[in-house]
Amino acid sequence: MNKFSHYPKSAQVAIIIGVGCVLFGVWRLLGVAFGYGWWTAIQKTVGTVFSYAWPVALICAGLYVVWAARAGRLKNVSDVDWKKPFGRSVTDKRIAGVCGGIAQFLGIDATIVRVLAVILFVIMPVFTVLAYLVAAIFIPEL
Repeated sequence: MNKFSHYPKSAQVAIIIGVGCVLFGVWRLLGVAFGYGWWTAIQKTVGTVFSYAWPVALICAGLYVVWAARAGRLKNVSDVDWKKPFGRSVTDKRIAGVCGGIAQFLGIDATIVRVLAVILFVIMPVFTVLAYLVAAIFIPEL
């Protein structure tokens, strides 16, 4: 089975649109079959979980940054070479290489950038997903 990144861009877009159609169809089917009261219950539950999750995520991120600083993983942060090219990473990628590229550009561990991305996702999920998608589409691979 091919990795998602090995498909041509047109196939990737088609896959994303297809998955979106399936998810929207399932959501509508559940709404027709059971009413939309289940959706309100899920929204309340997710809202409660996120109201507790983002402070916990901030605490974990803070502990990680302290650990990374003490372990010497942040020693290159001030040595950023602003003349080197900025782009998505080909070697250090989990989804599209955006976080890996930012980490390579800043000279820090990619885990730090990924933890910050998760924190942003918990705080502002729609903005984070849109920003990541725009970055994945418009920032070239290096």
